[in-house]
Amino acid sequence: LVETIIRLSHDFNLSTVAEGIEFEEQLDVLRRLGCDVGQGYLLGRPGPAHAIGDLIAAAAGRSSGAAAGRA
Repeated sequence: LVETIIRLSHDFNLSTVAEGIEFEEQLDVLRRLGCDVGQGYLLGRPGPAHAIGDLIAAAAGRSSGAAAGRA
């Protein structure tokens, strides 16, 4: 089912985002299937709202291809 959703999304030139990634095995499968981006505890734990400015500034300093959370 996940593979079909990813393929269909790509057929429509849409990016795919997987939510709730908690284990390396999940990330490995999603990468193999071609998922574009992921989020979840494995990739980044929730943090306080006041820290978002620092996260944005750090992300702006990286190239777009190196963004955290790339599945």
